[in-house]
Amino acid sequence: MNVCRCIAIFGFAAVGSLAASNICSADVLIALAAPLSGSEAAAGGQMKAGATKAVDDLNTRYGGVLGEKIVLQVTDDACDRKRAIAAANQLASQIPVLVLGHRCLLDSMTASAIYDKESILQISLDSTNVDFMQTSPTAGIFRICARDPAPGPTAGVGHVAGEFLASLTGKKVAVLSDGSLYGDALTADVVSAMKAHSRQPDINDKFIPGKGDYTSEVDSLKSDTIDFVYLGGRYPGLGEFANEIHVSMPSVIILAEDAIASKNYWARPENLAEDSRLATIPIDDLTYAAVQIWAGAVINASSFERDKVVSAINKFRFRTALGDITFKQQGDLNDAYYVAYQKVKSAAHRLTECQ
Repeated sequence: MNVCRCIAIFGFAAVGSLAASNICSADVLIALAAPLSGSEAAAGGQMKAGATKAVDDLNTRYGGVLGEKIVLQVTDDACDRKRAIAAANQLASQIPVLVLGHRCLLDSMTASAIYDKESILQISLDSTNVDFMQTSPTAGIFRICARDPAPGPTAGVGHVAGEFLASLTGKKVAVLSDGSLYGDALTADVVSAMKAHSRQPDINDKFIPGKGDYTSEVDSLKSDTIDFVYLGGRYPGLGEFANEIHVSMPSVIILAEDAIASKNYWARPENLAEDSRLATIPIDDLTYAAVQIWAGAVINASSFERDKVVSAINKFRFRTALGDITFKQQGDLNDAYYVAYQKVKSAAHRLTECQ
């Protein structure tokens, strides 16, 4: 499998033609359900930023979609199930053509039944748990994030990372978990994928998040002259460890999942050194890409009707800020993606996409 290739970054592109035209008086409503307060507020802010930019680009560059102006409504669910139910009912009463979100798994699972009842399309951005799509009520639910680890030969996001790491001829690899169930599942998936390609990580171990001093762990990486480090776990503990690696081993490439997708990670002063590298997908890019997919499907369907848009999403390939995307009939991605970033002078620059 060819796991890495260069991709184009940003610019609104989707299957079909987005020709400029006069905006009709009947605006089209899409909605974002995101945690704008609570412990996940930073992620919710990124979701809002991505959706806002995507809608602005549609309206200003292309005159909307099918000649109609797109309006975005943002609702705070606080990553709380009761508030998510209230938010979903509120949104459903307004009949948006698309709901982006929710972030947290139980919120997404509960809300999907509400949206389905009103024939509203839902695109989940980062509900990565495999159970989400298995319990979704209809074909009107999609997600553009890769799945968490699950049984099978192509398990999930960890499998994609493992395939990539296994392809690195002559490079030394460390796979480290923060000891959480999530971190252990991710790293087990990575190691399994590497073994399937007759590769073993040079280091396969755990670290303790939040300990403040990772000198011994970094010394171990140095003694084995590690080139790539895969970190499985959750932010901010994982980010603290990554910081120490960056400071002591600036040439090491660190790979991780959504735990450090937060732009808060990039904004921390200790991460502003040139040539620190990371692989992840910023949440605002996921949101932007979801709007691109929806707009491209509407154009191909020549309709805002959910069933026609769903059919188009299942049928066509979409060029997005994340690269080209296609879906399986059950709403998951055909190809998980992995984007490598290099940070230079505090700005993240894309290096490669891996599939």
